[in-house]
Amino acid sequence: NAIHMPDAITNNQVVYFWLPAAVEVATVREMAKLAVYSAITAAFHQPVREDGRRKQIYLVIDEFQRIASTGFKIVLEQARSMGVGTILANQTFADLQTSDVDLRPTVQTNTRFKQMFSAQDLEQQDQTMKASGEMVHYRRSWTTAGVGATESVSEIVGPRILRNDVIQISDDPFATIVQVARGSGYTQFGGFSIPVKTSYHVDETTFINRNAAPWPPKTEETIVVNREPLPADTFATPEARLEAAKVMEDDQPSKPGEPRDYVSIAERLRKKHFGEKA
Repeated sequence: NAIHMPDAITNNQVVYFWLPAAVEVATVREMAKLAVYSAITAAFHQPVREDGRRKQIYLVIDEFQRIASTGFKIVLEQARSMGVGTILANQTFADLQTSDVDLRPTVQTNTRFKQMFSAQDLEQQDQTMKASGEMVHYRRSWTTAGVGATESVSEIVGPRILRNDVIQISDDPFATIVQVARGSGYTQFGGFSIPVKTSYHVDETTFINRNAAPWPPKTEETIVVNREPLPADTFATPEARLEAAKVMEDDQPSKPGEPRDYVSIAERLRKKHFGEKA
């Protein structure tokens, strides 16, 4: 019951990780980074086809700022050459700057398609306006002297997408701002950001059916995790971590080579910290 990334790529499989950061703070980031590293390594070792390219795989990460680190810069910079396409989603552009690393320049440089659904904070609004390019705006003014009035028109250079445009687009559930670098075919916009208005990509009936669809049936190729996530503060203190380590050390298998029953160990720790109702 192991996830073998080379086999997943060869057999065109989908590997889905559900890692709730809100309740598994201590482990989610490392587990996600391990999954990404495994996928990238497997892609790198894929045989090169006759056309000189590797098999295309896709890496989709939601709330990807949670695993942002210095090592992820290499993923963004070299993934495309290994046949790995990345689709990344995060709340705000500022989230890409953490205490460990600032991924904002790397994301701006190495992503070909960017789509902004909402910009509520001023920093992201400023970034969106600057990234839209510049154009000439015309300013009209009137001067009144006595009974006469004069009108003048002047040219000023400003962003192509103004702040009011960003605010209105952010309020519209069907509007986004899209930027495509090195466009081709029907997506040749010169690299400029453009407002785009779209409808839902599927009809309501299809959405309801997919939302109500069950998970795939359990087979020998399926790994099912039945345990509910531990609360975030389960091992928050050094004492709790030391106690858990002692339980692991004392709970040795009865026979050499026999695997440990991690489920029963976890249940003992849960009851120890949270009572019989846990």
